Amino acid sequence: MAGRQYRLEPEWAWADWPQQPTEGQQSPCYLVRPESATANAFWLQVDVLDLPSTAEADRVLRLRDITAQVATQRDMRGFHGMVSHKMRTPLMGMLMSLELLANRADRMASDDVVELSATDLRNANRLQQALDDVLGYADIPILAEESERFYLSELEPTVSAICSSLSIATVNVSCPEGLLGSSVLLSRRRVELVLWEVLENAKKFHPVRDPTVDVSISQADPGKICMQVSDDGIDMSPEHLKHMWTPYYQGEKYFTGESPGMGLGLATVVTLVWQVGGVCRARNREDGPGVTIEIVLPLGGTLEKADAGGKGAHPGGR
Repeated sequence: MAGRQYRLEPEWAWADWPQQPTEGQQSPCYLVRPESATANAFWLQVDVLDLPSTAEADRVLRLRDITAQVATQRDMRGFHGMVSHKMRTPLMGMLMSLELLANRADRMASDDVVELSATDLRNANRLQQALDDVLGYADIPILAEESERFYLSELEPTVSAICSSLSIATVNVSCPEGLLGSSVLLSRRRVELVLWEVLENAKKFHPVRDPTVDVSISQADPGKICMQVSDDGIDMSPEHLKHMWTPYYQGEKYFTGESPGMGLGLATVVTLVWQVGGVCRARNREDGPGVTIEIVLPLGGTLEKADAGGKGAHPGGR
């Protein structure tokens, strides 16, 4: 009955439910009702509690509404991602130019001083815009943001900007021409957060912090696309691949939301994807070392349909 309105996540944790997994294999089970045009996503955590042998029943089910906790952790991580992504690049540009001016201005040609000063001004303006974005982060109504769509034509510049901020030098992006006018059921800001977390992990867990990353889009099931992000870092154990998406795995006592080994980032990714009815997978590459992340997302319509109805955001719109 629950499967009619809710998605059972993560799928592997429900495979033998309600049997209790062995120690070290435990993962919370969630019932997730994906968001709609009129309602936010709704999360229930399902716990199976063993009762004393003297009780009439062997087990009791406990359902807890954790929607608020999930939203809080998601927004906290989103805020952190926005600060890192929006502010790091202009700040670093300003520091480099100011350092040159401070150390060499008295020996530089006036034209060079003017050029560096102009660069600082551009970066200062970018930083001011970033601060405005950050300060306005909490002012955006959730449903208004969730009604926005991310067009796949924006994928390449978005990935390039994030890789520049993370100092990832080698990245390849591909998307079939026929899908460039399509959108997915996530806002631009949330797609940026998903890509930031995945790409940051690709660098963080690379042996020399210099990954080669391939980002590709393909048609999945009808009405869905599959985004693959592959790196050339290290392989992961089957156990790690299994648990890496588990949201809030270590967070029961204080609800910190930190999963073992991969931290909060991928748990945030999976909550964003699950709540729009998507799927996250991970596997070791077959053609060499490294990991491939697969994110399946529902399509949100095409640019032509959005323009015809007068309601869609044009690529590049916020």
